[in-house]
Amino acid sequence: RPPARAAPSLAASGLASAREMNTEDSRSVSLQRLLSLCASDIMPRRTSCRDSHDVLPVAVAVNDSPSSPLTKKLTHNKPADPNDQHPQPVVPRFRRRTQLCIAFIALAFVLVIARSAVQTIVGNSVLKLETFSLAAGDGSSLLVEATGVLDLIPLPPGASITTASLDVMHGGGVVGRLEVGRISLDRGGAVPITIAGPMAVPLGLGPLQALSAAVVQESELELDVAGWVDVHVPLLGHFRQLSLVKRLHLRGAGGLDPLINSFELQPNQGNGTVALSMAVRIRNPSSFQLLSIGVLDFSILTSDGTAFAKVSTVGPVSMRRGVTSLSLTGHLAVPDEESDAFRAVLHDYVSGRSSTGLTAVITAASEPLFDAALSSLRLNTSLPGRPGGAHFFDEIAMSLDVPQALTGLVTS
Repeated sequence: RPPARAAPSLAASGLASAREMNTEDSRSVSLQRLLSLCASDIMPRRTSCRDSHDVLPVAVAVNDSPSSPLTKKLTHNKPADPNDQHPQPVVPRFRRRTQLCIAFIALAFVLVIARSAVQTIVGNSVLKLETFSLAAGDGSSLLVEATGVLDLIPLPPGASITTASLDVMHGGGVVGRLEVGRISLDRGGAVPITIAGPMAVPLGLGPLQALSAAVVQESELELDVAGWVDVHVPLLGHFRQLSLVKRLHLRGAGGLDPLINSFELQPNQGNGTVALSMAVRIRNPSSFQLLSIGVLDFSILTSDGTAFAKVSTVGPVSMRRGVTSLSLTGHLAVPDEESDAFRAVLHDYVSGRSSTGLTAVITAASEPLFDAALSSLRLNTSLPGRPGGAHFFDEIAMSLDVPQALTGLVTS
């Protein structure tokens, strides 16, 4: 009997060895299958009857529960039916993060193309300004408001410039940095625009003085603007810091063509001086307006440069487009040693004749930045003669000192 029991034991041992071998083979195949599945995530796999024999056999995992992730994975990658005679198309399979990376790269590529397109639109736009107004700000800045037309290609409705920072330049120097808020671009095309915002003026006021002189004295001038703009385009997105460089051709005032409409003298009793009041008309055909300049002080010079009067505007003034009338008051200021230079002007005045070749020099403005910008500007003008004339006073004016002669003239 002991030998008889040994046979089943040997058989059981052999069966156990076979099961272990099958288990090892199954695990080996399962490992190969897992590697194959990982490779299939990033490599296309053709599933057809032709290549179905090359697919590794599906092994039974150690955990063969239907809810096991490995079981679901194996079921999902089940080989194609050998009887299927219709080959399936190549289906690429990617990992989730690979898909996200590709989607991100595609989106970045689209945004780069869109940004380049919007930059081209901004760069090829044409800006024409009709008016350019400067008003006194907080002492270190001027308030700018410019109107004109921006010519663009058609755009989606609702496009706009959300913000902009632009350097305003003249003659190679920076006049100031202009900060601009939202500007509607509507649907593109020829868009009427208003550019408004504060312009910070640098400490070096040379460019501002040069621009002011050009605005007042020249008939044409150029302004350059350079900086960046933020643009919002519906369906495409928001594009920040796009480059904008434009050269603007603007009209100047051409000297303002000042004309003294009236000139009245009145003696001041007791101190020997002569008060002066005048009404002056200026004509501004330029693109520019200088607003809230403050009170302006002038010195009136003869043709040889002798100052004979000092006057100031009655209250703050502005230099608007078109015709502006200014009221000025002051006094005659002729040094005794230079009274001869004034005698010709006085002779023309009391004779009813105009004196040409006079110059009005701006000596000060009550607003600091306009004071720096406009001081020393020279305007050519003329003095009209006294209405009705006074020829019989000519010899008195020539032989007496100027204040006494004018006092006698006015009181007669």
